Amino acid sequence: MGLSAQSFIDEIVSNTSKYGMQNKMSYFFGINNKNIDQYHFQKCLNNLKSELLLVVILERMNTSLVLLKRLLNWSFIDILYAKRKTNNHIPVFLNEKQTEHLRTTNSLDYGIYNYFSKELDQRIEKEGNDFTGEVRYFEHILNELNTFCRQTFNKSYIHTFPLSRWDNSFSISLKECDMMFKMDVSNFKSGHPTLKRIFHERHHDMNYKLS
Repeated sequence: MGLSAQSFIDEIVSNTSKYGMQNKMSYFFGINNKNIDQYHFQKCLNNLKSELLLVVILERMNTSLVLLKRLLNWSFIDILYAKRKTNNHIPVFLNEKQTEHLRTTNSLDYGIYNYFSKELDQRIEKEGNDFTGEVRYFEHILNELNTFCRQTFNKSYIHTFPLSRWDNSFSISLKECDMMFKMDVSNFKSGHPTLKRIFHERHHDMNYKLS
């Protein structure tokens, strides 16, 4: 019999070095020296802030995407996404000792997370009182999208999202649903024909509206 979910997590947390789970995020951000002092670490964070338009916080995905939409003057259609390969797992928990161990062995990652989480809060605060309403409306769109994309009785059907205070009306076809729900990273790298076709159609529509 294999390990339970809780035992599996306990094993990884207790042996972060063995499983290569120490400061992986900081490594990908180019901060490789785990003995870096606070002054130089803060300098690295400031440099990242100046180089990156936005750092998305995973558990605040919808909030981050709506902020990105505003920063780039995008439409809701540009930030739509579909959840894939998700499961309902039994909750696992970390005790205080395990949490402190993670903070110690992943101090750089904790520092990056706290820095950009605070940065996200500050930027949202400047967006005004209607930002929360826009996030809720975006989540409503995602729920409608999920319902529409999972129906199979009419493959030629197009769902239209109405004009709102935050965006113009836009439409989604089941072909685009298929792209969102079935495509993966390899499709983007290989230039999937469906992706190319939809991109050119959207690009043509945009040029038409601007002309």
